[in-house]
Amino acid sequence: MPEPSSVIEAIRQHRRMLTPAKLAELLALSPKTLYARVKAGTIPSIRIGGSIRFDPAVTANWLQSKMA
Repeated sequence: MPEPSSVIEAIRQHRRMLTPAKLAELLALSPKTLYARVKAGTIPSIRIGGSIRFDPAVTANWLQSKMA
């Protein structure tokens, strides 16, 4: 598993919104777990129509705050 700081940097480097599949891969989570966290409101997400997306900057900042 990569170091947490490298995961945060990998997320920050994305220029487009992240899909649940891509973020789950980066966080080494199953997509099912990620969707459950979105539903519970424990991870910041954006709903666009019927799709869920993640802002890379917001997600990186959120992850970094969880590590402090």
